[in-house]
Amino acid sequence: MRAISLLAFALLVSVVHSKRELPMFPGARNTGRVTIQTLDSTKLQATFYQKARFNFASAETVEEGVHIETEVNEDIERVKIQKLNGEVLVAYHHLPNQKATLLNIMGQRFVSIQNEHEHPKRLEYRVPEVFSQGIDRIFSQGKFDSKYIPLFDSHGANASRVAAFQEMLVGQEIPLMRAAVAAIGNRGINGRDNPPALPLMAMIMRFSSLREAQLGKEQWFSGILKTINKYVNPYSYVAIDPDDCKLKTGEMRCSTNPAVSNGACCKSQDSCPTGKNDYCNGMCGYSCHCWYLVCGDCCVHQGCLGHDECCRKNGMTAWGCAFPTRFSCDEPYTC
Repeated sequence: MRAISLLAFALLVSVVHSKRELPMFPGARNTGRVTIQTLDSTKLQATFYQKARFNFASAETVEEGVHIETEVNEDIERVKIQKLNGEVLVAYHHLPNQKATLLNIMGQRFVSIQNEHEHPKRLEYRVPEVFSQGIDRIFSQGKFDSKYIPLFDSHGANASRVAAFQEMLVGQEIPLMRAAVAAIGNRGINGRDNPPALPLMAMIMRFSSLREAQLGKEQWFSGILKTINKYVNPYSYVAIDPDDCKLKTGEMRCSTNPAVSNGACCKSQDSCPTGKNDYCNGMCGYSCHCWYLVCGDCCVHQGCLGHDECCRKNGMTAWGCAFPTRFSCDEPYTC
């Protein structure tokens, strides 16, 4: 009887433990493991390992994954995601003081220069391959200067960047990156509480939204969310009373519809997304699908409002929409 009781207790502990490790992100369940090497106020370094698969061509078992590096401070904002073999999937290096951004999409490099008081406000250039390593060094040293612009090609730069982006959208790179971000989020890391994670979360959110829209996977994405939402509260994994926000925290629940609120408590009615009639404007996510890893909840944020406006006016593949540099949950965002 003692052995049976111990076994029952072990099973109970296992069940409780499993509930506390429920995923915080759509599609994140049992997809791999993540090792976080660095996480502080300015840097994040993590490696994600996908479940091994058998490669019939080489007759070998291959482990897929990505290595992620982000850094955010007053002088730079950079994100790099590369495969385990070192191949860069996507990376950008933003120099806010020079208003310049270097973007690398699967080996193709582009430079963006912002002109706040001129039209157009953003100039795009394609970097010839012969200058690719040189421009990487220039941005890593934070020494970009307008004298380098004549080395670049402005003709068809936007179309080339969009084409490279579209190629990535239809491949398997974005599901892999999304799984990596999901695994990081399952460690309780979100963009609002962890500044170096914010540009990563915001970028992958936009990538995933674009992929779902392009491939017509909205229904699939919604189904995943319904599975996640059945746990009611994505933060503590404990069932909560509908009036809990109002009674205990002075805040309020936005909606009883989990597709809108996802169980989040918001500060006021104004910070609650209004629903599908306006695609939950101001809530970070695809339509009314909340990506709570970006700002930590499913409420309306000034940064998300500005980003939604940017995407509506300029298109979903526009530079400021797809790569929201210097994004902040609480500050207005402009392209």
